[in-house]
Amino acid sequence: MIHRFQEKLKNLSVAAFIAKRNIMRGSKMVTLVTVFILMLTFLNLMFVGGLLLGIMDGIIKASRLSFIGDVFIVPSKDNTVIKNPQELLTIIKNDPRIISYSPRLTSPIAVESGYQIVRPNRKVNRVTLSLVGVDPTREFETTNIEKHILAGRMLRPGDQGKIMLSAQFLKGYIPGSAFSALEDNLGAVKIGQKVRLRFANGTVDELELVGVFNTKPFGANMRAFVPYSYLSQKLGKQNQYNEISVLADPLHAREVYIQLKNLPINRNNLLSDIEGSLGTITGDFQKSFGMIGNIVGAVSVMVAAVTIFIIIFVNVINRRRYLGIAKALGVTQEVLILAYVMQSLFYAVAGILVGLLLLQFFLTPFFMRHPLPFPIADVSLYFPKFYISVRIAVLIIVTLISGFIPARMVIRQSTIDAILGR
Repeated sequence: MIHRFQEKLKNLSVAAFIAKRNIMRGSKMVTLVTVFILMLTFLNLMFVGGLLLGIMDGIIKASRLSFIGDVFIVPSKDNTVIKNPQELLTIIKNDPRIISYSPRLTSPIAVESGYQIVRPNRKVNRVTLSLVGVDPTREFETTNIEKHILAGRMLRPGDQGKIMLSAQFLKGYIPGSAFSALEDNLGAVKIGQKVRLRFANGTVDELELVGVFNTKPFGANMRAFVPYSYLSQKLGKQNQYNEISVLADPLHAREVYIQLKNLPINRNNLLSDIEGSLGTITGDFQKSFGMIGNIVGAVSVMVAAVTIFIIIFVNVINRRRYLGIAKALGVTQEVLILAYVMQSLFYAVAGILVGLLLLQFFLTPFFMRHPLPFPIADVSLYFPKFYISVRIAVLIIVTLISGFIPARMVIRQSTIDAILGR
């Protein structure tokens, strides 16, 4: 047993020696090109998939930071408003794990513009959206809408007769975007101009546009904001809410959600975390983007496999006489094949290490600072758990196989034929 182990260790040492000499005596340019190709293959494996999954991650972040938060509380199906709101808000306010929260009152509303101009056959622009009454201070501590103001300003405490609208309902604020304006929109309403609100109870009112924002489709973009005091008075629902968004410390978000969900006072309320609020869309997107990334990655791996196969095959063919002499001197076929497999492993590890350094210290930080402004979300690179490890393993395995096959094909020929170069 010990003798067999020592023999295997000796064979491994001989194979490593031969592999090292092959690399050192081989063309430096071929080595650099091979490592460069494997580095690009690894980056392509990582980058395309990371970018596609980053779209989903960007959607989740946009929804969390501009609308839902970490815990989203709404009434049950049998109720129109949240039950026990004051007791619930007191618990939320006193929880040190909760960073901020925003209670909201919402109502469907018809908003109109262009009604001031009276002309024959003049069409009034009208959209139906969700009007949200908020405490401006709490809302903008909980969400990041402040960072997405395109024109004007945010609502302020004490604002009355003011409204903030999404750029999707207006023309001219995000030109060139597929989401610059919905088909039914209010036209080119400017800051300071007034729009008309038609409530379901027949009430009509005019409000001044003070801010235009764009949080992209999966944020708060299908909404308009007014002060809570204004909307609660119009609806006759003082101290009533039908949404509470809670933003928690990321380290404690899950336990905050579970604790709030299990409160007896929430028996008649519905609570969800960010994934639950978005529903199956997150899982469907992740699966779809993951499949696309795998398909693109498979093509890259095939290119790398063919490259390694050709390089090792040419190397072995050019060194047949040397290999024949080595076999004649007692070096086994297995050792010679292992040497070329180890040479392939060197190429793979070197390419992966260079790729990891670029990914860790350049690409990932760059896209964190400068996310790609896709129409549906701002996108950075995103890598789920084990994503990198799986792709490293796949690339190494494919490279080893690509080195093993040509080496075995050539080295198995007879020793005499190899020495004579036949």
